[in-house]
Amino acid sequence: MGWNLCPGAPRIVVIQDGRPALHEEPLIAATIEAAREIGAAVAAQPITDTVKESADGKLIERTLDRARLWAVQNTTDLRVEVIRRALGEVRRQGLLVTDDTAACELIGQQVKLWRAASRIRRLRGRRICVLLRRCCGWREVFGAGSGSEATA
Repeated sequence: MGWNLCPGAPRIVVIQDGRPALHEEPLIAATIEAAREIGAAVAAQPITDTVKESADGKLIERTLDRARLWAVQNTTDLRVEVIRRALGEVRRQGLLVTDDTAACELIGQQVKLWRAASRIRRLRGRRICVLLRRCCGWREVFGAGSGSEATA
């Protein structure tokens, strides 16, 4: 992972899934602080759509209770020891996961949902780096995979 390239020992890693997007500055700071407190955090919004479940993609089986459903945004903030342990468990079990919070669920790690006021603003390239530096004093490190990580 990219954080292994950093000098020193980063305590928090911000993982972006590779889409060119990042949250607004106050939201980044809030999710980083939440990750410091409990180990992992992600920005999310309550789902407002009606969500149906279907086993075959042809017939509806049931309606899911949207009061309990959240749409997770694309940046996950974690303590480094948490993501190392979580990804280690993914590898040990030979699983594929959809995102880093799914890996956290495997090890019983709580992940704080931080309510995002609106959909994230799309940023590209250097503007992402500038926003992270301004918000956190961090430099961006590009690691393996399609995403990018910024470390403290």
